[in-house]
Amino acid sequence: MQKMGDTIITDLGMDLLSSVNNGDDKITYTKTVLAADDLTQESDVDIQKTTSLKLIQQTTGTTVISRVDNTVNLGATFTNKEVTQNFDFYVIGWYAKGSAVITDERLFAITPSTVKQTMPAGKDGAATAAISPKYASALSRSATVSLNPDQAGTVTPEYVDQKIQQIISEGIVNGGSTLSESDNLDSFITTGYHLIKGSLPLSAPEGFSTNGQIIVYGNKDTTDGVTQLAYDDINGTSYVRSYNPTNNKWSDWDLVITKSQLNAVLPTGIARTGENNDFKGKNTFETDPVDKNGDAYGLAKDIATKVTDNGDNSIEINKQAVTPVRDNKNGSINFNSKDMTPADDSAVVHTTGDETIDGQKKFKTDPTDGAGNAYAKTVDVNQQLDKKVNIADMRKPASDVAGIEEVNAKQDKIGYTPADDSKVVHDNKDGTEQLNGVQVQPYNKLSDVTNLRNIVLQTDNVIPYTAKGKFGEIVQDFYLYSGFSSLPSGTQIYYSYDLVVTNADGGVHWLGWGVPWTSFVSNQHLTKDGIHHFQGTTTIPDASIVSGQFIHSTIDNSHATYQITNLMIVVGSIPVTHLPAPEDKADNSKVAHLSGTNNFDTVPTVKNNPLLLASSLPSDLARTGQAQTFTAAQTFSIAPVINDASTDKGDNQAATMADLKSVEESAWRQLDSSLITVDIGTIPYTNCLYKIDPVNKKIYIQWMMKINYETNYGNAYLDFSSVVSKFTSKGSGHMLYEDANHRTSETSSFSISGSKISVDAEQTSDIVVSGYLEDCWFGYDTLLI
Repeated sequence: MQKMGDTIITDLGMDLLSSVNNGDDKITYTKTVLAADDLTQESDVDIQKTTSLKLIQQTTGTTVISRVDNTVNLGATFTNKEVTQNFDFYVIGWYAKGSAVITDERLFAITPSTVKQTMPAGKDGAATAAISPKYASALSRSATVSLNPDQAGTVTPEYVDQKIQQIISEGIVNGGSTLSESDNLDSFITTGYHLIKGSLPLSAPEGFSTNGQIIVYGNKDTTDGVTQLAYDDINGTSYVRSYNPTNNKWSDWDLVITKSQLNAVLPTGIARTGENNDFKGKNTFETDPVDKNGDAYGLAKDIATKVTDNGDNSIEINKQAVTPVRDNKNGSINFNSKDMTPADDSAVVHTTGDETIDGQKKFKTDPTDGAGNAYAKTVDVNQQLDKKVNIADMRKPASDVAGIEEVNAKQDKIGYTPADDSKVVHDNKDGTEQLNGVQVQPYNKLSDVTNLRNIVLQTDNVIPYTAKGKFGEIVQDFYLYSGFSSLPSGTQIYYSYDLVVTNADGGVHWLGWGVPWTSFVSNQHLTKDGIHHFQGTTTIPDASIVSGQFIHSTIDNSHATYQITNLMIVVGSIPVTHLPAPEDKADNSKVAHLSGTNNFDTVPTVKNNPLLLASSLPSDLARTGQAQTFTAAQTFSIAPVINDASTDKGDNQAATMADLKSVEESAWRQLDSSLITVDIGTIPYTNCLYKIDPVNKKIYIQWMMKINYETNYGNAYLDFSSVVSKFTSKGSGHMLYEDANHRTSETSSFSISGSKISVDAEQTSDIVVSGYLEDCWFGYDTLLI
């Protein structure tokens, strides 16, 4: 709520005051209202003549807070608990009446506003906003005021103010003060807040500046103890002390130090119990150290035979690797991290010697003889007997039956292997084929030019996009091949693509023609992570589609990450498998092959880093598989074994943090998109890079944006408040844009205000970019980063 004007007593109110001040009447304040009567253009004299308010929006009771001499302090409280819709108001009206002479309720006074005020609607039947105006009304000493009690069960701000004053007057808390040199902190024992500003009181902490705060926690006397907290605004330090009721003495002021302050003063070479420590010198312990279980570590002198844990479930004893066995004390042992029960030697079958086996023995693997031939099982023999053919059972003599070798010989003469009918392509006799149970439309290289070619370009150049919670954010645009413009409107097309979603949050997805924007995949709410597949048919909408057309995909109200893959659009209506556009297919003569020799015109790179040829390796390169001697000082995060513990032997030192800092300061930086705004319309895409010149105290910018408008024009802003305190000058640079109506290039100059840069964004522009870099600079006074 904005500040209201001074309260004006109406002529009717003056009549009532005259009657009250003469002793003929006593005044009762009846109610206070919020009204939408617009008196912003009325003079004070006109407002004095107002007798009623016509557009009352809300009414509440009036509370008499206090009366001091000739002044009655009034208050009222309006909340939005019962308000279901926002409403506007311009005035606060105060009503009163007399009890004897003027008994009719009348508009006593008006508090006007110079602007429109708004009371917002409440939420779920609860108050979320309140307005509590106050008014001091002048009366004579003989005037009588009738008090109106508040509604039962309510607590108003006025009631709270009264109770606070009561607590202060009873000495339960101190109302606070600004301390002077004559004040002694030893006497401050009541809860309160005190300000040190320019004068240092007695008993303050040693070294305390003359600007700070004192907070006291106490109960009017010292029997329960007192605690004082002092904060030095200049030095940024805190102190605490307390009063001991046992010996009736104040403790010394103790400095309160933070962990970061403690770390700043502690030496870097101390050991910390919660971190890894590298002890470079000899350490002597008066008491033998123990492990986390309290078991003492063994000393080398006390161990006759050295045992080394190899880390692979084996140990080394006297240079011999063995696998230890642990007795579990329960009849079992542990070997190679597995518990097992040792076998009874008298009850097992041995590999040598003659033995008698009682009972049935089962083998997981069939036993074999000494030559490795498996013994036949009874069941196998019976099955083989079941498969034999008796001569008496044959319908033809054996001489008339072909053997398997003869069948194979005949098969070899055929010259091919008969196909599995379930795994071949079938002609549906309607221009389509059946492939793996799916009806598809084949591609005829001899006749098809547009049909069954992917008309979308760069479908393999998929870029993940993380949305920023806005409306109409572009996931990715795909351009169409040049022959698309020859297709007539109404041509039917088939589309298919996958949308990969990460951290799904219910974002709404759209995809369609870009110019003009016409979606054919609409309002798709994405609530799950993973791959979402979309396919279907649509038509080219109208003749306004031109060769510059593109496929436009967007997301609304989301912070998830999206990536479009396998996008395909072909002429027709029958599904086809994914195929890239011919323009996107690689030239076999210009690609690297997995086999054979590949010759490159330039040195290959990995993530823009050129590969180092074997012939280019320096002769003094350190190799991890060989012993190395370093002739210059080396610094490692984990201490290596150094054969030559030499110091500096050259000037080829590694870059320091200061070196890296200087590189960072001269680099281009990206301004966060949340700091780029427009007062009318939206910015679906924008990017601003800036570079700091600390020597000349200038910031250079490169700025580009695309604007969607709601009305004729507006301003776009760059907020550098986190970078500089304010701008002091600017270069001659400007923004460039194309007039969409006249096809002419236009310019718009920059403006600066505080730490913001602004530029006029005309309605006719679409893409706006900054001009020459050397002209687009802005001088600043103080750098904040």
